Amino acid sequence: MSVSNLQAWAENEANELMKKYDKNGDGVLSKEELQFFLRDVRGSTRLKNREILSKVPKTNDNAAHMISSNARTKVLSEKASDEPLSREQIKKIFKYYDSNKDGFLNKREVTKAFSFLGSINPYYRAQYALDYADANNDGLINEDELDKLIDYASKIIPKK
Repeated sequence: MSVSNLQAWAENEANELMKKYDKNGDGVLSKEELQFFLRDVRGSTRLKNREILSKVPKTNDNAAHMISSNARTKVLSEKASDEPLSREQIKKIFKYYDSNKDGFLNKREVTKAFSFLGSINPYYRAQYALDYADANNDGLINEDELDKLIDYASKIIPKK
């Protein structure tokens, strides 16, 4: 998608959100309208994260099972344990976000993974991660570079 198409799409999305949440039609979101919007966004993000967590492959590791179990799935920010994610769990999350299953992670896929992992600025985390882990500078993380990406991720994943 070109930059101009992306800008047009973003503007259209913003206009749609204004129509939906600007209850009094003044073109400005009041504090109450903005709070309503944020409640909706947080709720839908939690549901989406729960769906994703339920699809993360199960392992024999109890902590991984706690994350991937349908019955006990919790959003990472609401983990039952204060234990940090293991390297294997982080690896499975990154591999899950390889949306085209080509064995490479592009910036968009890494951004989505960091968003799921609870990063406040996932786009910038992904950029820094690519700068850190992409040894051949092709803009992709391959299997050989994945360990370095996991090193970076394990340092910055928010901990309770």
